[in-house]
Amino acid sequence: MKRLSPIQVLFLVISIIGIAAPYSQMPAMLADGEYSLIEHFAAVYATPETAFFGWDLAVTGIAFLAFMLVEIRRNRIPFWWISLLGTFMVGISFGLPFFLFLRSRAADSAVENRNKGEVRNTGVVRNTGKADNGRS
Repeated sequence: MKRLSPIQVLFLVISIIGIAAPYSQMPAMLADGEYSLIEHFAAVYATPETAFFGWDLAVTGIAFLAFMLVEIRRNRIPFWWISLLGTFMVGISFGLPFFLFLRSRAADSAVENRNKGEVRNTGVVRNTGKADNGRS
């Protein structure tokens, strides 16, 4: 397995924080034993200040899902479904950085495979910069 690049490590660290930060609030939400998803969303949109953040995250989530679907079709990104599930089960704070990690790994693999393919399949010799007029 190839080593992770610094940006890939950063994406993974942000993904972990993206799980830990939202779920750190879960015990307080469940403390009274009467948690309701409907009440949760009502609280998110209860004031203009919280509605601002709620709509911001909703639109960001929709844009991210559109971006993810385009990228999945354009590039072969393995395990993309983890990011999709994570976005709905945790939030965009996990889904987006984890998808960027997967996308970065897929891009590295594509470049590596393309470079291997050029040498193996075509046998192309790299240009040395010297002109070849067909004379030996």
